Amino acid sequence: MSRFTERGSVGDRVRVDGVCDDMVRVEVRHWFFDEFVPTWVRVGSSAIARGPEFILDYWDAPLHISTPTSQEWLRDNDAIIG
Repeated sequence: MSRFTERGSVGDRVRVDGVCDDMVRVEVRHWFFDEFVPTWVRVGSSAIARGPEFILDYWDAPLHISTPTSQEWLRDNDAIIG
């Protein structure tokens, strides 16, 4: 069975393969708000010097991008940083 279908309730919390969803939520929040967002803000404001290749720390090919007027698949890492 998939780990996502083996669920059981423990009080008002849900466990997936023995991992409480609260633990996952804490880890995701920490990564997003304490690592991901601050890094992007610092790079965008030139507070830290990182070239465009830093994006590959977070995203990988293929990567789909879209705007109100276009959409495109970036098929390799050179296209992502290019």
